[in-house]
Amino acid sequence: MKALIYKDFLAIWKYCRTYVLMCAVFLVSSVFIEEYSFLQMYPLIFMGMLVNTLIAYDERDKWDRQVLTMPITRKQYVTAKYLTGLILQSAVLVLTADAHFLQLCIHGGFTWSSFWTDLSLMVVLAAVAPSLILPFIFKNGSEKGRMAYLVVIGSILALAAGGAVILEKLNLMEGQMELPVPGLLAASAAALYPASWALSVRWYEKREF
Repeated sequence: MKALIYKDFLAIWKYCRTYVLMCAVFLVSSVFIEEYSFLQMYPLIFMGMLVNTLIAYDERDKWDRQVLTMPITRKQYVTAKYLTGLILQSAVLVLTADAHFLQLCIHGGFTWSSFWTDLSLMVVLAAVAPSLILPFIFKNGSEKGRMAYLVVIGSILALAAGGAVILEKLNLMEGQMELPVPGLLAASAAALYPASWALSVRWYEKREF
């Protein structure tokens, strides 16, 4: 398992380090912008796509088939990808939260309630899209999965924008939302990840190459 995760990070370093650098630039730049912006959402969205990119490289190099000739089960292969994604998303979530904290402090808009709400929404953004898309990718392959990912991301952003308008109309924005609500949303989103893993394992074990 450790070897599979190590291999994934070597692939990231070889093929995706430019994109990782872009995420870092986006986060640093976002600190100096007064309002919460796409610059802080992009790294969370991109890291969710990175596992799909790794699977695509595996398929291109026929590694996904070669690995099945080794003493490695399909379940272990899927689990390694999910753990790689979890490590990446956790790291970028911490960095995004730090950048947002600095942004609020610099521009004088920090309150614990608003920060807690924003952090919870970051968890939702980081967890929901990969949880919905990865089972589809393991069942059908990365090419179809890439299009599905874009559809899901577009839907999530549209729902988030619509939800923000509704909350603003109800005077629940700017820290007025009850604190347990964002936490429940974040916990629900995080709970999707192990459920998604179980479904991916089930579908990948039945997949024919």
